[in-house]
Amino acid sequence: MLISESKLPANKGGSENIQSSEIIMGMELGQAAGVQQTIVDSFPSVIYQVSLQGGRHEIRISRQISNLGLSADKWGSDAELHHQICYEEDRPIVKNALEHSYKSGTTFQCEYRIKTIGDTLHWFSDKAMIVMDRYESPLFMRGVMTDITSMKTLESELMQYRHMFEKTVRQSTEQLNRRIDILEACNSRLSESFTKVRKMYCDLLASVQAQESGIA
Repeated sequence: MLISESKLPANKGGSENIQSSEIIMGMELGQAAGVQQTIVDSFPSVIYQVSLQGGRHEIRISRQISNLGLSADKWGSDAELHHQICYEEDRPIVKNALEHSYKSGTTFQCEYRIKTIGDTLHWFSDKAMIVMDRYESPLFMRGVMTDITSMKTLESELMQYRHMFEKTVRQSTEQLNRRIDILEACNSRLSESFTKVRKMYCDLLASVQAQESGIA
């Protein structure tokens, strides 16, 4: 609940009233920030905000980052930490996606891996938008990092099963084709043998008929 002026003792001096108002405003802002942080921390994904103002480093991040073995304070105090824990092979992908987002003003969207404690890799889907000021200058980037490791693991397993299935089908097809070739070769030889036997039979029959005609 926010504190209202009616709950504070009345001050007779104007300067005291101003100070009281400033105190109230500060307390209200503090309470609002606390409520906002509570809401942010209730989401399973990592929510972050990065300042884009020249020369100014400021990162705000939800406490879900602790699932990676990192503290929100450490993340916010180290501008290079995200780059360092990003899997080396994925760094160019992230960099290109960021540059495209900066230049085009479109939503940043990228999937990449992050190394956690023990060099365990986690897949993340990172989506963020750039917030501009009234002069169309970038103020900060606000985004959401969602752990998709389970989905990527499932995709990998499905790809393995698909590879095994395709391999089995390919081997079965090759075996079937070999058997068909054998059957066709057998049919060809049988056809040749049948032709030879038929010719021998016809020749023998003609010879017998010729002999019978001579005897008659």
